[in-house]
Amino acid sequence: MKENLREDLKMYLISDSDILKGRDFYKCIEDGLKAGVTMLQLREKNADGGEFLEKALKLRELTKKYNAKFIIDDRIDIALLCDADGVHVGQSDIDAKSARKLIGEDKILGVSARTIEEAKRAKEDAAVDKAIENAEMDIPDPMVITQTRQMMDQFAQQMQSNGLSMAQYYQFTGLTPDGLLEQMKPQAQKNIENRLVLEAIAKAENIEITDEKLDEEIAKMAEAYQMEADKLKSFMGDKEKEQMKQDMAVQEAITFVVDNAVEK
Repeated sequence: MKENLREDLKMYLISDSDILKGRDFYKCIEDGLKAGVTMLQLREKNADGGEFLEKALKLRELTKKYNAKFIIDDRIDIALLCDADGVHVGQSDIDAKSARKLIGEDKILGVSARTIEEAKRAKEDAAVDKAIENAEMDIPDPMVITQTRQMMDQFAQQMQSNGLSMAQYYQFTGLTPDGLLEQMKPQAQKNIENRLVLEAIAKAENIEITDEKLDEEIAKMAEAYQMEADKLKSFMGDKEKEQMKQDMAVQEAITFVVDNAVEK
């Protein structure tokens, strides 16, 4: 997979209509593909949804013609609509983990990293993927269905924020709600497996979150919300606090996995 991706990245072209100065957009792209571009990213910050989708569909056909990979910038909905090879997201867009949930494991996911913290987050995601890749377990189907429906709801919200409804999505793709559910189920199962493996690592490494650590995290949240920590804590029941501890333990398990990962 890595070797194939290196080959695909030999010549990476990112589109920018603003610098063409009247030249034909599609001809310029095709000239680049003829010259050896191996991966094309459609990046149109000023295009509306309809214009973006029109360009994406046309470029999808061109990249297939020249056997190049096709990446969509930011717009996961359009990437799925045109069956792009992957998507690139920035730190101000949807986070990488959520993007992976939506596009599935077989698509390319690029993430902008402009700071050490952002690069660290991308490294964490890669290390966790490596840690769970050989995990095998039986997940009850109702659990997978629940996770899948949550993903569908999140996808619908993402599309709505970009000006597309689910009705339009189904019309463009020919899918039905049941068809989309089946399409997302493998990734939903993967998400559950990720969580279970990380919880198992936390247990095996005796990672426990003390009340003091929980209070520190609540204090950080309160500061972000410009509230008093005690007031925020009073709004939380025992169930919410316990869930928060579990989430914090999983995050510490991720840190453990990254610290012990062998880089090649």
